[in-house]
Amino acid sequence: MKLIIDTNILIAENALRSNVGLAVRCLINIAKYDLVIPEVIKLEFEHNLQKIISEAIEKTKSNFNKLLGLFGELKSIELPEQDKVDSLVSSIFENSFSKLDFIPFTFESAKDSFMKTILGLAPSSETSQQFKDGVIWADSMKLLIDDDVILISSDKAFYENREYSKGIAKSLLNETIDKKHIIRIFPKLSDLLPELKNQMEFDNKSMIEFVYSALVKEMTSKIVEGILSKKEAIVQSRHNFASANPRKIYVEFIIEYFVDIENGETIVPSIILFDGNALMNSDDGEWSELNINTIEIRNTLTQDIKRHHYLYAAGGIFGHRTEYFNPKVEIE
Repeated sequence: MKLIIDTNILIAENALRSNVGLAVRCLINIAKYDLVIPEVIKLEFEHNLQKIISEAIEKTKSNFNKLLGLFGELKSIELPEQDKVDSLVSSIFENSFSKLDFIPFTFESAKDSFMKTILGLAPSSETSQQFKDGVIWADSMKLLIDDDVILISSDKAFYENREYSKGIAKSLLNETIDKKHIIRIFPKLSDLLPELKNQMEFDNKSMIEFVYSALVKEMTSKIVEGILSKKEAIVQSRHNFASANPRKIYVEFIIEYFVDIENGETIVPSIILFDGNALMNSDDGEWSELNINTIEIRNTLTQDIKRHHYLYAAGGIFGHRTEYFNPKVEIE
């Protein structure tokens, strides 16, 4: 599946660093969507982002000087120099996606768009000649040769009668009739979340084994005398969030392990409950950065409960847990 996100969406979602943007970036990697950026979007986005950053820097400087004049003395503030701004803008999408492609601006796409402006066809109109949108559409038609395409754009020129609810303009849709693949369009990035969630694969078993290996085998001997075997496990709850690293999913969980505990010469059937969190790499499904908040041990015969507020960090590092940015938008 090829995904194109228009400039207006990229800017509105802070280069996919907003809450929804981070969730979408993680889900794109998990669902193996290919983000495709036509050169016309890249050029417009970089220009607009440079302008936004420059205006923000100048406004910050102006406001700081006003405050400095009032207070007479303030701690200095550090703002990015132009070379850092240039570096950020040019590398904004690097290392964020499992696959990222750029479509160069071609004469063929330019000609196709120009003819639409002459004829007044969508995504142009009699009152607005939207050359860039015509190029985006032409590039999308090229992608349809090999794969399905999803276009995220709030530009009403793509929609029938300029209404989002009516979907793609009929004149544009007619161009796809003889194509092997299909194209869909959404006006908001959040509209993509249900689409991606439906394709998200998440194996509870790998999480259960990761926590068991890291904790039950290594750490519980400090709490109980010994573990003989793990008979089964249940995931009581699991919540997935985007993390600061778009390739990793932040997962909060509660897992119950049904185990036999060796206590002297007695074998006690028990339940060990772990409440914690970890990171899952969306590229290979590997787990890391395990943190456990609470361990509860329950004797299933006597119902005796021992609860330990137990801070554990994978790798044997104890102390304050690492906090990760959790967007308000859950991705499952």
